[in-house]
Amino acid sequence: IERTNYYRRLYNLEDKFIMLFAGVMGPSQGLDFVVNVAEKVIELENLVFLFVGDGMEREKLENMAESKKLNNIIFKNFVPKEEYPKLVKDCDVGVVSLTEKNKTPVVPGKILGYMAAGIPVLAFLNKESDGHNIIKQAGCGYSTVYGNSEEAERIIKVLYSKEKKDLKEIGMRGYQYVKANFDKEKCINKLVKYF
Repeated sequence: IERTNYYRRLYNLEDKFIMLFAGVMGPSQGLDFVVNVAEKVIELENLVFLFVGDGMEREKLENMAESKKLNNIIFKNFVPKEEYPKLVKDCDVGVVSLTEKNKTPVVPGKILGYMAAGIPVLAFLNKESDGHNIIKQAGCGYSTVYGNSEEAERIIKVLYSKEKKDLKEIGMRGYQYVKANFDKEKCINKLVKYF
């Protein structure tokens, strides 16, 4: 899917640098951390955090952003599943957040989704997550341990300061990595060999 800018126009974000979190806003995502980090980078012109979705934490997050007067956070409702790839393509960076309450090496599916869409990944993950390794190996973005706000601020600024062509290159590395390692045929063949 090529970028259509449909969602940029729909949300009136055409000239913005969009960091997207799309999905369930629940306790295990710990998005209050992202809201706090958004406050730290409020001076970055045209940078917006776009939260698309719903969940038991959404109202709390909206109230938090409002009380801090953060004009760099925007909330939108879920988009239909078939529209999701178009939404992701329209954004500059895909955000993943998982609190330290998760003690498993789980790799959030969202990471692979952003990689498959060819956009850079920004991940705040529990230290046990294998997501850190995948992002590093693929060279498709940046990750830090959930809760490390100084490092989170630093890597947001790094991504924000990159040229469009560099962002595209980072995103393409993720796409190539997913194709090489998570292609359905390859996964099936690995399983067959394993059994």
